[in-house]
Amino acid sequence: MKNITFLVAIVLFFCQQSSGQNIPEILNTSDEDFYPEDITIVNDIAYVSGLGDGTVKMFDLSQANPAGETFAEAEEGYTQAWGLKSDGTVLLSILDNADFTGGAPGPSKLVEYDLASGEKTGEWDLPLGAIGHTVSIVDGKYYVTDFGSPRIFEVDPVNDTVNDNWFSSPDWDPGISGIGGTIYNNEGAFYVSQGNKLWYLPIMNGAPGTLQEVSVEGLDIIDADGISWDDSQNTLYYATNDTGDPANVGTVYKLVFSDETTATGSIVATGLDDSSGLWYYELDGEAYVFVLESQFGALFGINGFEPPFNIEIISLNSLESLSTSDEDFFPEDITIVNDIAYVSGLGDGTVKMFDLSQANPAGETFAEAEEGYTQAWGLKSDGTVLLSILDNADFTGGAPGPSKLVEYDLASGEKTGEWDLPLGAIGHTVSIVDGKYYVTDFGSPRIFEVDPVNDTVNDNWFSSPDWDPGISGIGGTIYNNEGAFYVSQGNKLWYLPIMNGAPGTLQEVSVEGLDIIDADGISWDDSQNTLYYATNDTGDPANVGTVYKLVFSDETTATGSIVATGLDDSSGLWYYELDGEAYVFVLESQFGALFGINGFEPPFNIEIISLTAANCSALDEVQLNTVCSADNTSYEVIVSGSSDYVLIDNNSGETYSVSGNVTLGPFDASEVYDFTISLDTQLECSQTYSGSVACVTVSVELLSFVGSAEESANLLSWQTASEIETDYFVLERSDDGSDFSELARVAAKAGTHSRASYFFADSENLKGVLYYRLSEIEQSGTTKVVSNVLTIERDFVDFEIVSISPVPVSTDLQISLSSSKDDFLYWFTCDLTGKVVDSGQQDIPAGFSEFYIPVGDYAKGAYQLLLSDGEQNHSVKFIR
Repeated sequence: MKNITFLVAIVLFFCQQSSGQNIPEILNTSDEDFYPEDITIVNDIAYVSGLGDGTVKMFDLSQANPAGETFAEAEEGYTQAWGLKSDGTVLLSILDNADFTGGAPGPSKLVEYDLASGEKTGEWDLPLGAIGHTVSIVDGKYYVTDFGSPRIFEVDPVNDTVNDNWFSSPDWDPGISGIGGTIYNNEGAFYVSQGNKLWYLPIMNGAPGTLQEVSVEGLDIIDADGISWDDSQNTLYYATNDTGDPANVGTVYKLVFSDETTATGSIVATGLDDSSGLWYYELDGEAYVFVLESQFGALFGINGFEPPFNIEIISLNSLESLSTSDEDFFPEDITIVNDIAYVSGLGDGTVKMFDLSQANPAGETFAEAEEGYTQAWGLKSDGTVLLSILDNADFTGGAPGPSKLVEYDLASGEKTGEWDLPLGAIGHTVSIVDGKYYVTDFGSPRIFEVDPVNDTVNDNWFSSPDWDPGISGIGGTIYNNEGAFYVSQGNKLWYLPIMNGAPGTLQEVSVEGLDIIDADGISWDDSQNTLYYATNDTGDPANVGTVYKLVFSDETTATGSIVATGLDDSSGLWYYELDGEAYVFVLESQFGALFGINGFEPPFNIEIISLTAANCSALDEVQLNTVCSADNTSYEVIVSGSSDYVLIDNNSGETYSVSGNVTLGPFDASEVYDFTISLDTQLECSQTYSGSVACVTVSVELLSFVGSAEESANLLSWQTASEIETDYFVLERSDDGSDFSELARVAAKAGTHSRASYFFADSENLKGVLYYRLSEIEQSGTTKVVSNVLTIERDFVDFEIVSISPVPVSTDLQISLSSSKDDFLYWFTCDLTGKVVDSGQQDIPAGFSEFYIPVGDYAKGAYQLLLSDGEQNHSVKFIR
């Protein structure tokens, strides 16, 4: 009898979880006749209208790569499907036949579909000459905007009437055609785009209230096409339809409202192709904007874009990178203050700033390049001023040009001070300590002190005979906010305290866990006594793109580890906490690429690496097994796992990329193995495996040990050439390749000196990947493993869902299954609140089978189906 309490717990877990699928990056429309125009999403189904062919397609977002299925066919006389909206019960679509090539608009109508069945349940003709654009649902009535002239129609589906003159306004400009994007804010008002302005239109007792223009700070309002609303944040997202203006191609904007008619605007994303329809949606607890591209201008020949066009999905969650875009800008250093990232440029000597409160901030110029200085190097700010080092070093054999420190007012961006550095110096990094500025020299190992109050530069504030002048100057330097610098020089890290404004005693930092590599970018986390640094390899591929972490137990003792690798020639780096999460911002590729040392090419982005506590549970799946050779002189190590790993042989230093199972060796029987395995995407998740293998001679001479997955069993067979003093064999099985248990005992043909064959069929509890090995039990009672580890992988586990149909379903839901054995299943259906609405039991045979669940009495909406045999559980969404 299966554990019902356990099943109930599983049901509650699955019913209260989302599908767990990864959100795709795009929705692929594939159809060259389909020009996506508008989008609305309900119950994780995206409905998309098509200008090109007048259809409506639907995409199931619970799938990893959903294909667009037809929800509504095109209707005769209507070539375009425009605005879409749903309340979860019906889907509204506007059909048009506008050509925009000089002819008069054709017929336009609003169509109502039952969301569950897809059947048309109503239609209303719009006034002659109208081009229906967007539609909203308010208190059971439908409000349609006209793209041909600035007016809103009201459709009453209960009384089957159309009010052609529900609202228009003399404030709306008739010279800019009709109305753009319109959205209902779910609190009694519309936001309407018209005449390159945004308007607020409340609804009072079913009638339009007083129209008011929205005041927006931070950007100029551009006429919206796609538009969507986020209740929880009082935020409106909109996209532009440029119809040929390249300056506005593919831009998505965000307006955050402080009250009904006051908002602050910013850019979410740009560089898209002629964006149109747009929808904000939360999926699996994360927020996204779905954006339709290219359809309008391409359909009517206004721009050069060509179908098929995809639907871009823009994450509004944590940033992954900052796009510099400018090919003359080689990012060199970074500092962040008040959620603004300031980045210096080697290529053109400018400083750019990125507003991290925006979803996809564009880099705006904070400080222009200055004549005679081609490079901006080190940056630092105390929240009042921003310091930047300007240089003209070429690194191609010429002497360094002039170098100076510049001070800017952080609020205004105006230059408030500058100090020339000594001739031949290459200013590298700068720190601010007690109102003085400390500049390191990349040309020689020394630190300058700049006193802005007395307007002086001390060229010889500090140098040391311990520093190696043969390794040029000083690398990354950071002040730890507790009276000391950490200085990278000569592939070592040094601790330099400041005592009453003077340098104290220089001490080398002792680091366990890694060899210190000369740092370029460097940053400090006060709260954790942790230093982060990145390497600038200048051509050494072994050090390309590695970020390191040092955790200090005292001022001069630290433990090191790798945070990330695989970046391109990393340089500037900054640790920063944003919205309660910790990140390292890393600049890539600039130095080597600028001076032709490596093959990287601009533009270069700033990578953002999350330091949120890693989930290392995938390491639990890694298993190591050792197998001796037939003559017991060597052994192999078998690593198995379901994820991607990085494996380092600590004896040889060799590194392997591991995906699934891999066999390493052979190793001499006298060798000790020593491996470190880390998760591919989370190098901080690591585990070391070491040991030795005692390979011994056995009395059985094993010729073969093989197996195969048959229809109803795993078939194992082995052959021996001789069996001296063998009593019996023990066949062992494992689910993980590590922990084996006895499966069967097979009597040996004791004393034989001729070939013997054995067979065993394992038909019990087959699932996924199983591991087998063979042991010999001698007549003396000695037990010895005599085989390698054999892996058998079956095509399917105990059972799995092959498909469900139809989607959506109206009466009976068909579930198609595959099973490795006769089984007994429990099934449960849950609504979106997690409530169990139905349940039952089902016998299923081995192989392929189908059964049906009657859902005709369910309320219309989205549901989740859970199937369980008490050991394995599978779930899938469906719509009634």
